[in-house]
Amino acid sequence: IVFWLTPNYETVWRQLSRFGQRQSLWIWILRIIGGVFLLVEIIALWLAIHVTRRIITAINRLSAGAQEVGAGNFAYRIPVYKKDQLAQLSRSFNHMTESIQHLIEERTERQRLEQEMELARQVQESLSPSTLPILDGAQLAARYLPARNISGDFFDVIPLGPDRIGLLC
Repeated sequence: IVFWLTPNYETVWRQLSRFGQRQSLWIWILRIIGGVFLLVEIIALWLAIHVTRRIITAINRLSAGAQEVGAGNFAYRIPVYKKDQLAQLSRSFNHMTESIQHLIEERTERQRLEQEMELARQVQESLSPSTLPILDGAQLAARYLPARNISGDFFDVIPLGPDRIGLLC
């Protein structure tokens, strides 16, 4: 701003007054811009805290779920509230634990069936004759081999007298 050197002080005063008005207008505009930036910063800080809490909460739930599964609790499920990527990860975790639980139940059922089959094999073996009778002029031999652990085949040798036997097949 250039001031003219004049003996009229009113002109100088008016020029200085306008300069002050312009300066107060600029200060007012800068204060508004600063307030807007401050508001944007506060919103950004709130969003950062909110997103960080959501991520940490989801990770803590996954960690707790992993500890439960590690302890053998395959029935544990992580609660899912949102539809974001962390919720998808939680759903995948729940699906995994459900699959593991199903596989364990199948294995337990298979072991139970195998034990029952072994018991049936032992019962079938106990029903087969352990020794064969001795006959004059004949030699008896028997071999029983099921195709699997057990079969529906059965045989027995029944003594009917000193020189007679009955065969049941």
